[in-house]
Amino acid sequence: MAVTKELLQMDLYALLGIEQTATDKEVKKAYRQKALSYHPDKNPDNPRAAELFPQLSRALEVLTDATARATYDKVRKARKQARVRLELEARERQAQAQRSKDAEGSRNPRTLEQEIHEPRSRHCTPAWVTRVRLRLEKKQKRKYLGWLQWFMPVLPAFSAAKMRGSLEPRS
Repeated sequence: MAVTKELLQMDLYALLGIEQTATDKEVKKAYRQKALSYHPDKNPDNPRAAELFPQLSRALEVLTDATARATYDKVRKARKQARVRLELEARERQAQAQRSKDAEGSRNPRTLEQEIHEPRSRHCTPAWVTRVRLRLEKKQKRKYLGWLQWFMPVLPAFSAAKMRGSLEPRS
């Protein structure tokens, strides 16, 4: 059976109430249960049942035919990926707009030292000052460690030269 555009618009798995990994046996069992509850002869006063029953029959045809099911799953997966991609692009545009808005608002960047010594906000609590000081100490420690990593290979030769006395101040 060919998968039509109308069938591709529906979620056949949700229509039957099964998982995508369901076997043919599980698909047929779910179809029988839904067909009993939505059969037009059993529900003559329910117009929704008359609409849903043919859709259930087409869902059974697609999901029990291996090639049609593979095609349906492929298109369904592509649609899901496209939807996720669109959502991610929308989030990225929103984040970009927020970043540009934040950049406009922070025209006068202040250093950590300025934040400690000249607090602008009345929300400047001792805990906040401590956090800023710790960040500053961590920044200085990183700077020191960077210098130390550069100096470590030179240190043994420097110590040996000092012990020999060849590192005397020049006059």
